[in-house]
Amino acid sequence: MSVIKNILEEEYTRLLELADSYQEKIESLPKGSITKKIRNNKGYLYRAYRDSDKIRYIYIGIDGSEKAKKALADRKEWLKYNNLLKEVKSEIKEIKRALNGYK
Repeated sequence: MSVIKNILEEEYTRLLELADSYQEKIESLPKGSITKKIRNNKGYLYRAYRDSDKIRYIYIGIDGSEKAKKALADRKEWLKYNNLLKEVKSEIKEIKRALNGYK
């Protein structure tokens, strides 16, 4: 049984490190979602985020511009790492339950 416990502890440590790296990546990317507003038949992108109880908008650029493409790519990457972090946290929870059975 101690072999299984050791493997679970190693996996637990690995997952904690992975969760930390995902969290760092998420924090390095800009917060907020991307919204598109149409004015005079042109699309403009804004980054929307919550600041206390207010929603703030930061102008990114015209839809299709390089800044807009970068912002959309950053948002896609943020969503990817956020989903990976959720999966890792779920696995950490399962391993914690399994390790509690070995006490």
